[in-house]
Amino acid sequence: MAPMDQIAVIGAGGHAKVLVAAWLEAGGQVGAIYDKDPARVGDILLGHQILSQSEDALKDLAAILAIGDNKTRAQLAGRLKPASWQTVIHPRAWVHESARIGAGTLICAGAVVQPDAKIGEHAIINTGAIVEHDCRIGAFTHVGPSACLGGDVKVGDGVFVGLGAKVLPQRRIGDWAVVGGGACVTKDVGEKETVVGIPAAVI
Repeated sequence: MAPMDQIAVIGAGGHAKVLVAAWLEAGGQVGAIYDKDPARVGDILLGHQILSQSEDALKDLAAILAIGDNKTRAQLAGRLKPASWQTVIHPRAWVHESARIGAGTLICAGAVVQPDAKIGEHAIINTGAIVEHDCRIGAFTHVGPSACLGGDVKVGDGVFVGLGAKVLPQRRIGDWAVVGGGACVTKDVGEKETVVGIPAAVI
């Protein structure tokens, strides 16, 4: 990946630290970090001063949303209009060349994305997560740290898969569903359902 100047990072919370660290490790450069929270403006995040969010300033910049909450990330992606959305892949993630990664997606350190997986726009594949072969991950989905999706799992848009959760091969998870941390999904999960436990059950 060639280094890119003037990438804008939108959001300055804890998730932004992980994203910025991944981008810098990959050889990128941070042009600006923006946040709408006045309490954060002026603080320093990994050596970069946090600026007040300016939508006009984004029109000439590549940008990425450093927002962990799926709904907020989706809302901002629909509203903001940067020059382009940047994808960030940590150099110590492993992504097979046949995998397809959507614009604005973050793949963190230690993550594995196996052959013919497809990940939608503005998704998060967090630290140490495993996305096995032929998985389909929707836009704005967050696969949490150390979560594991077996082969040919289909995950809809806006889904949250919690830390350490496991989804057995060929299961389906509907849009905006939540899989609790440590859960083991053995059956399909419907749209907007929340499942927890081993085996995972709806609450």
